Amino acid sequence: MLQFHTLASSSAGNAYLATDGQARLGIEAGLPWRQYQLAMKHQVSRLNGVLVTHQHADHSRAIKDVLKAGVDVYTSDAVAETIGRSHRLHVLPTNGVAVRIGDWRVLAFDLIHDVPCIGFLIQGPSGQKLAFITDTGYVPITLQGIDVLAVEANYSEPTVQAHVKRGVVDPRQAKRLAQSHLSIEQVLELVKAVDLRRCREIHLLHLSAGNSSARQFKHLLESATGIPTHIAPERGALA
Repeated sequence: MLQFHTLASSSAGNAYLATDGQARLGIEAGLPWRQYQLAMKHQVSRLNGVLVTHQHADHSRAIKDVLKAGVDVYTSDAVAETIGRSHRLHVLPTNGVAVRIGDWRVLAFDLIHDVPCIGFLIQGPSGQKLAFITDTGYVPITLQGIDVLAVEANYSEPTVQAHVKRGVVDPRQAKRLAQSHLSIEQVLELVKAVDLRRCREIHLLHLSAGNSSARQFKHLLESATGIPTHIAPERGALA
């Protein structure tokens, strides 16, 4: 069975793991290398590969160390240009063609962020599917037949606007959030458009420390979908 684990999820660093039987696929490498190794229980070499969405350090910080460890990284052309190309750094197409990574099939698609960013539709060896979406102003594709949804819910729009009025949040920061990150309100609209008949769990990622409420977000999603919803902690533990 396809399982999704949060190792870290915040602006300080992001790292996740998909597993399906013996197959293991890393998603994001945004922790310092020692922390990344610890989060992976020093089993980085067992990964079939690591997917990285974009070049911001909280998502890509450990890429060079992952490559040095002999693990292939799959990412966008923009990240490859930033990091420096190597035989283990692969650019994922976003033209609807899936790429095989060990026992996994990964379909990458473009997202809308302040730098080039991609999301992933990941199919494990069992045939189950995970959709992974973070750091985007909106979701430009329609998702169907997924078993696990991992999606950013960075902030609440009313909370941000209240903070702007109180002077807690700069209006320019609020504008950037709206253009480059998903709110819980947008996620609630997204799940209305997604075929969730097969979906057995939802994971909310990358919650803002000051502009979100984990308890409220969980309640809203479970009330809207009837699907168990998990809030990614800032620092998770691999079960």
